[in-house]
Amino acid sequence: MTGKLFFAGGTALALSLFFVKGIEWPKGAIFFLGVAACIAGFYFLGDAALDYSAARGLPGASPDYAKELKTNPGHYNAWNFLSWLGALACLAYGTIMTSMVFVIHARDAEAMAAKS
Repeated sequence: MTGKLFFAGGTALALSLFFVKGIEWPKGAIFFLGVAACIAGFYFLGDAALDYSAARGLPGASPDYAKELKTNPGHYNAWNFLSWLGALACLAYGTIMTSMVFVIHARDAEAMAAKS
């Protein structure tokens, strides 16, 4: 599943660059950058969920992973917190960027693209 997320994120980034350089439609670039941020948020959310389930011994995580968590819990707790925080930030920014496409007028988007 992670490979599919990497492929989808790379595709979304490529499409955003295509809309910036190839097609003169800045709203498409903003939309696909937001999609790429949401995909990164889904990756971090899955990583945090795996750490959370492995720390509690829930089925689905590898048996060796729970043993590793018990030997160094501070490291994995910090990574779990950062994964949750990264998921929250990426999903928030992605949602805002994606919804901006429906709010920003075309002339304002063109002015922002001309400045960049």
